[in-house]
Amino acid sequence: MATSFSELILSAVSKLILDAVKKRAGLGLEELFAERKLRRRVEDAVDRVVEPLLPFMKNEGLGDVQQRLLVEICVEEMRIAVEEPERLFRASLNGQKLFEQLHAGREYPEAIRQERLESVYELVGPQIGSLLCELTNAVDAWKLEKSREDYSRFDEIGKNQRDMIEMMIAAKKAPLQESDSLLLRIRRAQYQRIKMELDLTGLRGEQAVACKLEHMFVHPPLTIPPKYRNQPLDELNNEEESAAYFLCSSRRSVLIGPPGAGKSTWTKWLQMRAFDEHWNGVVIRIELRAYATQDPPSYVDILRTEAGTHLAEELTPERIRPWVASGRIVFIVDGFDELPPTRRDSVLQWILELAEFASVCPIILTSRPLTTDHLKRFTGAWRTWLVGDFDEPRILRYIEAWYRYMPLLPDAERTVDAVALAATWKTDPTLRPLTGNPLLLSTLLVVHHLDGALPRGRAKLYERYIEGMLGVWDDRRKIESMTLSLSPTQKRRLLRRLALEMHLAARDQIEEDDAKAAIGTALHEMQLSLDGALVLDVLRERSGLLIGPGTYGFAHKSIGEFLVAEAIVEGNERDRNAARVDRMMLFRNRHEDRWNAVLFFWAGLAPAKEVEEFARDCMPIDEWRDVLLAVSLVNDQGERLPTAALPAELVQRMVAMSQVNDIDIEKSMSFRCMTTGAATLMIEIRSVELRGLQRTSLDDVFEQWHEAGHFEWMPVRAANGLVRQSFWFACVSDPSSFDEWYQCLRDASTLWPFPVSEVVPRPESQWLVPLHAIARRLAWFKPDVASPKQIMDAIRTVNPNMTRVATFIFILGCIQLSIDSRHPRLQYSTSARCALQRYIDIWGEYISMSAEETWLHETANMRWDGWSTEERLNSDLLHECLVQLHASIESGVLAKTPAVEHVIQTIEQLIVKRAVLLADLQTAASRN
Repeated sequence: MATSFSELILSAVSKLILDAVKKRAGLGLEELFAERKLRRRVEDAVDRVVEPLLPFMKNEGLGDVQQRLLVEICVEEMRIAVEEPERLFRASLNGQKLFEQLHAGREYPEAIRQERLESVYELVGPQIGSLLCELTNAVDAWKLEKSREDYSRFDEIGKNQRDMIEMMIAAKKAPLQESDSLLLRIRRAQYQRIKMELDLTGLRGEQAVACKLEHMFVHPPLTIPPKYRNQPLDELNNEEESAAYFLCSSRRSVLIGPPGAGKSTWTKWLQMRAFDEHWNGVVIRIELRAYATQDPPSYVDILRTEAGTHLAEELTPERIRPWVASGRIVFIVDGFDELPPTRRDSVLQWILELAEFASVCPIILTSRPLTTDHLKRFTGAWRTWLVGDFDEPRILRYIEAWYRYMPLLPDAERTVDAVALAATWKTDPTLRPLTGNPLLLSTLLVVHHLDGALPRGRAKLYERYIEGMLGVWDDRRKIESMTLSLSPTQKRRLLRRLALEMHLAARDQIEEDDAKAAIGTALHEMQLSLDGALVLDVLRERSGLLIGPGTYGFAHKSIGEFLVAEAIVEGNERDRNAARVDRMMLFRNRHEDRWNAVLFFWAGLAPAKEVEEFARDCMPIDEWRDVLLAVSLVNDQGERLPTAALPAELVQRMVAMSQVNDIDIEKSMSFRCMTTGAATLMIEIRSVELRGLQRTSLDDVFEQWHEAGHFEWMPVRAANGLVRQSFWFACVSDPSSFDEWYQCLRDASTLWPFPVSEVVPRPESQWLVPLHAIARRLAWFKPDVASPKQIMDAIRTVNPNMTRVATFIFILGCIQLSIDSRHPRLQYSTSARCALQRYIDIWGEYISMSAEETWLHETANMRWDGWSTEERLNSDLLHECLVQLHASIESGVLAKTPAVEHVIQTIEQLIVKRAVLLADLQTAASRN
């Protein structure tokens, strides 16, 4: 009896789905299901979903009659979507949204209300709606690719739906107070919506990376800015640490990362992760781009929207306040940079008011770096986190996951030597910076798989990527376009028009009607007699660059920005005021956050002469941000610019400007501090981050320009402030001659002020920090410039007192380089690993037992603050050096050469000598 009852319910749901498939395809069942395997796959997916629903309904106390009534009403309500398939797309192929739209503006069916089945109906209905949406769409895609006989999508749909149901059933078993039952219903409805949004992206083979988030997600490194790295927790490296931190009550966090770093992906991951934690609450993502022209609603209205139409009626402020008071709601406010500058003040105030009212609830804000100061206004309890690039292990995991889970790859092509592939890209200086960015790493993988090679440069990489997605991808798989043929050039022009519509309106999405209108206008200008709606469907289905339907946007913001840059290069487009979209418009907007990526994409595409002219237009302006923009452009495109003298001209310009005022743009600040006895010495080193599509500092650019011969120390030592410090580091790192290095050494003590606490340090103290910086650089010192003896003699000549502390400077260098060589971010770096060995082999002979005794006994308690957490030492300096050296030997970073053995033996002897000194001091003190 039970079996026949189950079969009855299965049959009802299967009939609904198969009718929808028939309607969507416009074919008879016999013709559509001539391939019997396909029909069985569809039915198997239905079975997987309905099977766990039956015991669930029984456990909820529903009898056979109620179960049958519930399923029949679900099928009956969904039937309208079968008769009117456009409803599926108005709901963005989302079962939860479809369920909500079908019941919008009206109560649940009377029979559901009479039997008090609302809660169960809210679970079962969206599940059947999800099957209806996904299987219909999967069959549509199968028709296009049926020659491959790939049925994995149908298996995956059934499995994912079943996993979702089992999770929600498990959550239902958790003991909850009566007041929490409504929150559970919201959480359950939200889970379905979130899972479906991610599953749809993963099931669409047309997308560039058509994979589920949980398969592909690699947690990026999250760190706080360097100037705040004295707090107990300043780095989050994995999912467990991140979830524990950000789901904690009262957290106030600002996540800042460059385009493509994965900020929004991370927020979606956290929203999903909250369902797996032992935490019964709701994580709400608020996408700020939706409020580019209007004020955000109240938190009550936001929660009502998240809950859906019918649950919203039960969400009174009185029901919500206890959740807020107990921190059961996490607010993720995503994309502050996507707001127009004129809207940022009001939205910032809204966020601060939300934080004040929901004082116990965690709140997370994400943004790209801004030129405005809005992010700096999040002070007090707000803590800033930087989204870092992927390191080597993360890159390897991502490559392996891509080849394992990327749909449409034949099994024979899923094997990859991730280590070899990553190493190949790492040796190419134009590709190495790209691999750390998740978006660009995906691009590298797509283009590499299609072509077997990669173009040079980031703009060219995007150009090749878009070309591949507009034609090569389908061509390689031998898939014809749906119902019409557009050339890649025509597709590109149409997509540019959409990109311009969004960019000039300061929006990242466009409504479907507006998208159709823009496409229609472009088709008319191109003299193509095609239906705009159909063309939009083709671009969405086959390009992999657009996401829709309903609301359209690019798969990533940077794709639209690249297309806008292409339009500027072409110079044939105009805005709604008939103004030409060209280089002049770009120059007027050069300091706007929204135009930054466009500017550097344009620089990679435009003729080199135009890029040079753009940079020269910035140089005469008496503002540091313009001169630094010129530096950024020359650094980005310097190799192809026609005038090789431009870097030298910029160096002269910066020297002159620094004599009037210091650089007023500080993106980061670092400090070094050493405490020896009663004296505290501090050196301040500020590092300016330049603009561009990859992270670059002014120091890095100066090092490259100095190595290329664009300047030497003597002409630039007239500079002041930060510019002078940056020039000094460039010259001392890789001097062109011994004389240049010697002059840098002589000028070292005049570069920075040294605030002193309590007592004035000994004369040699002011040399500890700058000479330690020099000592580290000496690991890469060119042998043909000077011998170690020449360098040590020069140090003694500049300051004879240095002979008293040379041993300790050497020891600090050993500790620093040991840490660097084993740091997770540098452990794959050959240069970092070799630097320690070279440092000891060349300079080890200068460690001496004749070390100055006052300094020697102070090494028992010497504190050194370096660049990273691991370098924050507060211990026995000699013992710490031995620990670091032995760790480097055990890890294989350091070979036990005679020089290394000499250093270890000498430090051990110094420890014995120091013990004798300290004992003598204690004896003398006791006598007195």
